[in-house]
Amino acid sequence: MILLHAFPLDGTMWAGIDGRPIDYPGTGSLAGWADLVAAAMEGPQVVCGLSMGGYAAFELVRRHPGKVAGLVLADTRAECDSADARAGRDAAVERVRREGVAAQFEASHAALFRSTPDAAVVQRARSIAVAQPAERVIAMLLALRDRADSRDLLAGISVRTTVICGSQDAITPPAGARAMAGAIPGARYIEIADAGHLSVMEQPGAFAQAVSLNSETSR
Repeated sequence: MILLHAFPLDGTMWAGIDGRPIDYPGTGSLAGWADLVAAAMEGPQVVCGLSMGGYAAFELVRRHPGKVAGLVLADTRAECDSADARAGRDAAVERVRREGVAAQFEASHAALFRSTPDAAVVQRARSIAVAQPAERVIAMLLALRDRADSRDLLAGISVRTTVICGSQDAITPPAGARAMAGAIPGARYIEIADAGHLSVMEQPGAFAQAVSLNSETSR
């Protein structure tokens, strides 16, 4: 299984989940990340993307459908950024340039977790985030801002798909995740209790169990 990480992290966020993390390359678009992932795959595989990784998974479906044997779309959405969200990305880019990656994480991290997060989980995410070079974080923000709308893909997805969402996800809430699952033929929706946007980090056991249900890749 291919594992595609969330912003502003890297593949080390997937600790405890079986699979092959492939990191965002540090520059370019989400479509470019999808092309890199496709080139690294020897054959069709299940692709699991969380948040930004989910957007890259949609690009794989769009650009390299023959490489995708199954999908796990976690804490993500098919819509592109609204005008307000794009403006927020631009503001975040300026914050990183002026104050650094740590300042951006502190300004935005509360939305990544459940309402009463585990301090150790927050610290682990912080450690991963602040290890990222500023240029890489800025490139991720711009890739997120400029991503394509993928709603047109949903009805045509024919591989086994699981949509996962933390019950307290404030960034891509459960209602939207349920609607996205409903638009993908035959998709399964699984909600993870006591988890926010980074559901795999807050509830790795439940996340792994949810992913295992997608192990059969043919309908």
